[in-house]
Amino acid sequence: MKPILKTLLLIIFTTALSSGQASGQASGQVSKKASGRASGLASRKSSIRGSGMALAAAKKEPAKTLRLLALEETLSPSRKPNPNPKALSSDAAVDGILHLKDDSVSLNERSDLFSLGFALAPYRPKGQVNSSSLGKYDISRAGATLIPTVSMGYLTQLTNNSWGLFHGGLEASFGYSRQLIDIVTPGQATVDASLNTTNLEGLALIRWTRSTLSKWFAHTGLGIGQRNLVQTSNQSIGQWSENLSYSAAVLGAAYQLNQNTFAELRLASRRRVGSSDSTAEIEVESTNYSIGAKILW
Repeated sequence: MKPILKTLLLIIFTTALSSGQASGQASGQVSKKASGRASGLASRKSSIRGSGMALAAAKKEPAKTLRLLALEETLSPSRKPNPNPKALSSDAAVDGILHLKDDSVSLNERSDLFSLGFALAPYRPKGQVNSSSLGKYDISRAGATLIPTVSMGYLTQLTNNSWGLFHGGLEASFGYSRQLIDIVTPGQATVDASLNTTNLEGLALIRWTRSTLSKWFAHTGLGIGQRNLVQTSNQSIGQWSENLSYSAAVLGAAYQLNQNTFAELRLASRRRVGSSDSTAEIEVESTNYSIGAKILW
């Protein structure tokens, strides 16, 4: 009997113990579910309250809300400013340089050049004229003036080496001036006359510059010229003419103002050559200078 009772008691104890554990687990699950539901309801209530407060704030301050939205839209990734503005500016500069690049050959690099120039030089006739009616009289009484000169030339490139860029060519010029002069006859009568001077000159020139990028140029040349002096008057007593030939040597400098225009200063030395059949003694100025401008193309 005792073993049977022990067995029954053990079965009853085991059953009671397992039922207690099951009830404990069930109660724990129930409590967990209840607490989870309570916390969910509380969070929902708080979120509803928060959204209500935010909505109320938005209603009270609509302008501030719009500013915030605009700020978020501005700082969005698609509209953020360029983080490297220097790169953008450098790219724009490169584009501008490439756009403004000139592919044409510079004037100094051309093998053939043509020129058209204009210059002014001081001029005063010198000498004496012998007349059967007037005797000797000095033509320098006509005074000083400016003689304008127009020139045309052609240059071709000779060489371009370590010494510089050299051009050689020819130049022809034409100058003219008119001066009024009073002639006094032996009877102390005054005759009005005008002295007209024409200058024709041809030069062989050498032009030099240090490099194709330089704006300064020098030139030198030798040539010959013809000067015609014609005095006209309404009376035959004041009329005469004289022709003379001369040699010329020039030395000058020029500065490039822009692509085709040059300012030029030239020093010239002239000497009369040959003889004349007339008794007039006309002199050629030994040294003279001129200032002008030239267009090259």
